[in-house]
Amino acid sequence: MGSREFISIFKRIPIVYAIMNSSISIFLKFIRLLTPRRESGTNLIIVLHRIGDSVFTVPAIKGLFSNLNESEFTIICFPENKPIYNNVFKDVRVEIFGSRDFLFGGRLASIDARRRIKKLNPYDIIDLTGTISSVSLYIGIKKNSVSGLSDPLWIGAFNNFSYKRKIPHLMDSYIDGVKSYPKVVRPIFNKEFDVNFKRDGIVYIHPFAGWKAKEWGIQNFIELAKKIELNYSVKFIFPFTESNQDFANLLREENLNFIMTKSIDELVELLSSISLIISNDSGPLYITSLLGKPTFSIYGPTNPFYSLPYGKFHKYLRKEIVCSPQSTQYCHTNAGLNCLTLECMKNLSVEEVFCSVIEFLNELSIIKRK
Repeated sequence: MGSREFISIFKRIPIVYAIMNSSISIFLKFIRLLTPRRESGTNLIIVLHRIGDSVFTVPAIKGLFSNLNESEFTIICFPENKPIYNNVFKDVRVEIFGSRDFLFGGRLASIDARRRIKKLNPYDIIDLTGTISSVSLYIGIKKNSVSGLSDPLWIGAFNNFSYKRKIPHLMDSYIDGVKSYPKVVRPIFNKEFDVNFKRDGIVYIHPFAGWKAKEWGIQNFIELAKKIELNYSVKFIFPFTESNQDFANLLREENLNFIMTKSIDELVELLSSISLIISNDSGPLYITSLLGKPTFSIYGPTNPFYSLPYGKFHKYLRKEIVCSPQSTQYCHTNAGLNCLTLECMKNLSVEEVFCSVIEFLNELSIIKRK
């Protein structure tokens, strides 16, 4: 059972949850008040997120640096996100913490991880994760202050905080977290990434996502590629893994071009030179938007209004059905993880997507026909 599921059980019993919430908050505040303050050191930005959410933190961090020196900060992130932050923030030190640095399924920081944080001599901490995994990295360790974004359970660890939003866009939550930092004065937040793309090139397709329920389907993407390829050059892009070898063989049989990337660094480098990507709701889609390239995204059990890239160069399509999420980030089946039918994806036809993609290409005029 995950921590989210564990907490959700207590939320069904309001009195028990309120008692648990207050007890944890008081305990964390007590530890924070007993911990000596540091008089100098480095400032830490803790962003322990998936790839997509890491991209969504960029406008907030850029806003932080609009009036503060980025060389005085160190970013703490997962290994796969280091190339993203290195690409955007040239003068920021990036420290990576991986799966071995957290115990109990990634929930609690290990002793070695806490030692690493301590060696960094943290002064001000801006925690844009706000979960037990991030709080357990620094609670009880000497520092000056903690600001950022928090779930209700962990607010006792913060000197200044903003609650995580339940309304779109996800970028706004991280901006709220940065605004809670007292040293931020009149920051500038730009949620639309600078456009930087060629007006001729190849239509790239990334067919995978963080979980199967968000995937439109390999066969659908193959049929879409064949239709697009009548007028444009098309190439698939996906990670080099053992499980993807069968897909690579299938593309060879269909005479479709593809590239398999062996690392996030290689993926970022490749995406920085493309013209456009078609994808599900996925990390590579958001990296592409960060790099200034147009995107066309397919949504199903997740709500596009929480994550769709800003700007006229980004379009999406989803099949609206009765259970499509409207005012929440995910549908009621836990973003499709508990859905038995996945009608929102299955009912979206290749012809519908093709027509929308062609309209988008014509609108942008970024891809030369064959």
